Amino acid sequence: MKRMSKIISLPSVLHGTGRRLGLVERVCLSADGQDVAGLILRLYGPMRRKRFVPFGSIALWGEVAVAVRAAEKIPAALRRQEEILGLTVLDTSGERLGWVTDALIDEETGRVLQLEVSQGIVDDFLQGRIHVRDFTMRPNGVVAVTEDAGGEGPPAES
Repeated sequence: MKRMSKIISLPSVLHGTGRRLGLVERVCLSADGQDVAGLILRLYGPMRRKRFVPFGSIALWGEVAVAVRAAEKIPAALRRQEEILGLTVLDTSGERLGWVTDALIDEETGRVLQLEVSQGIVDDFLQGRIHVRDFTMRPNGVVAVTEDAGGEGPPAES
């Protein structure tokens, strides 16, 4: 299991050759937010181009780098996709719970196992952050949480 925050900013290398490609700029999720669609890389070089690595092209999720088999142009749908980190989290009654600060990802399957939700600096200090396992993405980009999902224990670190 990996935290999304630990993946962002990792260098990426081409699997097999070890050639440096760039840095992971963003982890893209599926439309429902349940799976990793791929990674957006900011390539090294003067033009600072960006490329997309589909989940199936990720060879290895390392601690110090991500090895990838191939990178391609970013699909148009992913260019407009919002970043999950920072999105507002609502419960099923529409009450605001906080915002997404991190996500726990299973590297083997690409599943998003849970979201870490901050309620604010004071509540984070006094009560800790909420870890949500049951969630859905709405078309407007807001995460909706089922009533029985809030307050689950913190994730296991990998």
